[in-house]
Amino acid sequence: MKLFLISVIMSITLGLAYSQEPTTHIRLNQIGFLPLTQKIAAIVETDAETFFIQNELGQTIYSGTLGNAATWASSGESVKIADFSAVTKPGTYTLSVPQYGTSHPFTISDSVFDEINNAIVKAFYFNRASTELLPQHAGKYARKAGHMDTEVIILPSAAGPKRKAGDIISAPKGWYDAGDYNKYIVNSNISVGTLLLAYENYSEYFDTLTWNIPESSSPHADLLEEIRWNLDWMLTMQDPDDGGVYNKTTESRFCTTLMPHEVKAPRYVVAKGTAATFGFAAVMAMSYRIYKKIDPEFAETCLKAAEYAWTWAQKNPDIPYVNPRAEQGYPAVTTGGYGDNYFDDEKTWAASELLIATKNDKKYAPHINLQAQFDVPDWRHVGMLGLYSLHNHRAHIQEFVDTNLVQYHILSKAKELQTIQFHENPYQVVAIDFSWGSNGIMANQAILFLYAYNITKNYHFFNAALSCYDYILGRNATEYCFVTGFGGKYSDNVHHRTSGADKIKGSVPGFVAGGPNGGNKRDCFGNYSRFAAKAYVDAYCSFTTNEVAINWQAPLTYVAHAIKSEYTRWKQTLKNTYGICHPQSVLFSQQETSSEITILSNSSWKIAHNNSWFSIETTEGDGNANIQIQCVEQNKADTNRIGYFDIHTNNEFSQRVYITQKGKLTKFRIEAESFIAMYGVQTENTTDTSGGTNVGWIHNDDFMEYEINFPYTGTYKLMYRVACFDNIGSLYVSEHDTVYSHIEIDPTGGWQSWVTITDTAFFTEGTHIIKLNVLEGGFNLNYIDFHFLSEENTHANKKLSDFLKEQETIEYKE
Repeated sequence: MKLFLISVIMSITLGLAYSQEPTTHIRLNQIGFLPLTQKIAAIVETDAETFFIQNELGQTIYSGTLGNAATWASSGESVKIADFSAVTKPGTYTLSVPQYGTSHPFTISDSVFDEINNAIVKAFYFNRASTELLPQHAGKYARKAGHMDTEVIILPSAAGPKRKAGDIISAPKGWYDAGDYNKYIVNSNISVGTLLLAYENYSEYFDTLTWNIPESSSPHADLLEEIRWNLDWMLTMQDPDDGGVYNKTTESRFCTTLMPHEVKAPRYVVAKGTAATFGFAAVMAMSYRIYKKIDPEFAETCLKAAEYAWTWAQKNPDIPYVNPRAEQGYPAVTTGGYGDNYFDDEKTWAASELLIATKNDKKYAPHINLQAQFDVPDWRHVGMLGLYSLHNHRAHIQEFVDTNLVQYHILSKAKELQTIQFHENPYQVVAIDFSWGSNGIMANQAILFLYAYNITKNYHFFNAALSCYDYILGRNATEYCFVTGFGGKYSDNVHHRTSGADKIKGSVPGFVAGGPNGGNKRDCFGNYSRFAAKAYVDAYCSFTTNEVAINWQAPLTYVAHAIKSEYTRWKQTLKNTYGICHPQSVLFSQQETSSEITILSNSSWKIAHNNSWFSIETTEGDGNANIQIQCVEQNKADTNRIGYFDIHTNNEFSQRVYITQKGKLTKFRIEAESFIAMYGVQTENTTDTSGGTNVGWIHNDDFMEYEINFPYTGTYKLMYRVACFDNIGSLYVSEHDTVYSHIEIDPTGGWQSWVTITDTAFFTEGTHIIKLNVLEGGFNLNYIDFHFLSEENTHANKKLSDFLKEQETIEYKE
């Protein structure tokens, strides 16, 4: 009776205290969670140790312990994780932290994402050009037709064998690219390619869905009908006389904030380019294989266009697009360029798709470069899309292409990112790249994880993809759900011409905002946070953080629907009695001694293991439970050791969970972007052999701090991986009053021309907070390798005061 009264009092107290505005301390997916998936929230700047989950009646139905605090340098926050994966009962809930407040409401349900997923894909319909949006499909967002594009002018830069400057062509349909009203081939290529992959991988799922577009009554999937609207425009952008593809259909400059039908400026097509044409070839080859069952005639048209484009691009392999200047009485064009100077990735993508479409290995297979570096896709880097298709069709092309190498590239990139998620980011999300359109990067990372999950069936990769979706829906440092119209606090003033001009409060629903941008921002605000993960403003004029774009919308469409589809498939594989563990593996560092994991089960379960170096607090139970794993002895070996335990339900094996404990490594690497604190620097993708990201934009007096555990006392060899364009850089490594290392960096000839500079330093065993101080900036840093050399002190560390005096003397002499 006493326990019951305590529970009631706690429920009433929490309910009364936190029924006001949701706290800014709790960051979580504001839409909700699928019942049997991992469920976590990030709690920032809190001294609390516990949290509570409450139902709609304010009753506490679950309590848990917050994880250890860790600092995320990209947001400047101290972060603790609340894991409530054990809550699986469908319903609407809030998360409360004593003395700090309560979260936005969220739902747990098998259908939790259905409404928002349909809105995300329907955003493409709301961005259609050349058509009226009727009330029966668009509701209050109905609008008149604009940009019919039946009289588009050929600019001098676009003149071809027969078409001359001033000629008129018809190029209707298509999607408005972003916040503006222009239509761009380069960005359409990656957007349509991503959507076609989504349908190819989940066709049975998409065939059952409708989101009320004019073509919904057709026998074909709404997604294919929507894609067709843009493909029809893309086909008009190919010069019929040589096969080259114009870069865009555009006004000469961006229009002001008007509705589509109010814009009267002339429309033009501009020069052809290698990137646009190779990407067009890839998309049309994909369209052939996907549409040939439902519209063979259209499919053949696509294939012919793809082959024609390939021929042009082979003859014109190095033509970057540059906006044309004014000439012959025609205006200069200043709209988006999507300029690219490297075309090997577009060529690999096109060759991959054409090989799959035609099986002509002699013509296309030699042009698939699997020795290149493959990155998370964006409009400038599309090679990974070719790998995705090669993997999908591996059974049919394996005699022409090394499909094992294809899988290696996908998995190695996914594993690299997953390491960052679980061991470097306190939010437990792979949020490392805060360039323009960072939410599009996040969504494309999720697609990569989903491919890795498809290859390995390792549920860790599914959870990694889910965490990317969680980030976009609210588990981020800005407090926003980035999808317009959804969540407790959502982006509501996106940079989108129609949303800005339609005189309807807020934005058209379903669009994803670009997201935090840590780079230079050239719009209406100068008061962005200096922390990259928080550099976001929900205002129409903030086009650098709050614009919408089809190349961000497309990967989010893939992810949103793939997560629902994969979850449904996975649930169907579960036995009548199951035991599922979140997470599915545990990594202990040298200092860590305990970890909590969640078992989800619909029956009684038992745990069996035979490893002596870790123990499990609870080895049997009934239903969902949290259990503690304890390391009972340190790993003194030079290698990591791996153990495991097995979960059994009803005396049948259900799942194996691996436990890894790091050893006393004599060689280890500190990635530059893994700082725990910094000032002034930013991260970017690297072309170095290790891949991933490097730290750049390094200026005088910037710094980065790292928490490093040195397993031995003695001298270490430090190997700095650096690149420097044309000046001499300088840095030193210190802790408190001690300087361990100092290097100067000579020019290497480019920001991505990497060299290794070595030094030695003496460290004592244990954990150190090492500060990397920049004396002279203008260089990039990828990583620092540490190799233990000897227990002897062969390097004399300097006092900080003496070192700084030396530097002042050197500077004075110079």
